[in-house]
Amino acid sequence: DINECHVDNGGCDHICENSKGSYTCSCNTTHTLAADQKSCVTSCTGYVTQQPTGHIATTHFPHSPYTSNANCTWIIDLPTTYNSVELMFDGMSIEESANCSNGSLTILNGKDEDAFLLASFCGNQSAGTMQTSMRTVTIKFVSDDKLNTDGFSLHYKGLTERPKGDHML
Repeated sequence: DINECHVDNGGCDHICENSKGSYTCSCNTTHTLAADQKSCVTSCTGYVTQQPTGHIATTHFPHSPYTSNANCTWIIDLPTTYNSVELMFDGMSIEESANCSNGSLTILNGKDEDAFLLASFCGNQSAGTMQTSMRTVTIKFVSDDKLNTDGFSLHYKGLTERPKGDHML
């Protein structure tokens, strides 16, 4: 029997487990196995909060680069006593690319993939502060395996007043 894990870790990103006539890849606890059954992606999807205030950031922001091949989703779903969400960006540095194809931060009004696109960022854009028009917001962060920078950090708070003005998305 050949140990497939002996050469190049069997093509596995993290852990290669050899078995008779085969092998399997697995990931460290902070990652999940991607569809190709070899790559590991950051486990940050599925975090849903009903807290009226909070903080969301890429891992280690701003002290070290974000993780390669991240596909993260945070959903802020506030109680019905709130009408909108204010997002206050502390900083942002995401790989610059045409159409943000190598990495991006996307803000959606609603809690699913078909929700209305509010904004999409990459590079060193300054997002400042923005107010959404709903009490439910989806925040998606995606990265590739090329250049990784600091990522992003934001604080949010639920607002009881109706959205208004130039900062409304």
